[in-house]
Amino acid sequence: MYINASVQLSNQTLYKNGVKMVDWPEQEELKSLFKKRQTVYPKFYKMDNLCKLGILSSELLLEGLELEAIEPEQRSLVIQNAHASLDTDQRHQSSISNPKEYFPSPAVFVYTLSNIVLGEMAIRYNFKGENACTSHRELDIEKLIVDTSILVEEGTQTCMAGWLNFYNDKYDAILFLIETTKRGMALPFSIDNLTELIHK
Repeated sequence: MYINASVQLSNQTLYKNGVKMVDWPEQEELKSLFKKRQTVYPKFYKMDNLCKLGILSSELLLEGLELEAIEPEQRSLVIQNAHASLDTDQRHQSSISNPKEYFPSPAVFVYTLSNIVLGEMAIRYNFKGENACTSHRELDIEKLIVDTSILVEEGTQTCMAGWLNFYNDKYDAILFLIETTKRGMALPFSIDNLTELIHK
């Protein structure tokens, strides 16, 4: 297996394939970053923040890479995060906590599960294979390797794997494109190589 691409996106910095691409002086909203890319995907603007982070990070990760040769059923997702959907959960809770101002929004409620981000990514990029979403205090690379390796043993050819976390307007994404064939960076899939691509 190979790490063929990587992206790391935080409130102030973007790394692509381990190289710093750009940073911005102040926290920039995901919406404005997405607009700058001039990607036409109107559904993005209706999503919660975690899903926006997943879609934007995936766009950056997959930029310039073709997936058409890989069957949708052989494309999988393995995502970890720390706060699950808590950012959206709190927005939903605030809409129902006061009986006098009780007005829950179905558009918010639909995003009160942490694995919804995987569904949005799967729809956008036609990933119809297995997926997993687990919660950890920080990126657990050993678990990421185990989960991804199991999926590859079961027939996955390409896997977007990594970390997506959004809470209190702070976001952090670390995604890797793990594949069974070489292209792009073509680094062997190992703890050392994954760790080296992450900038603290």
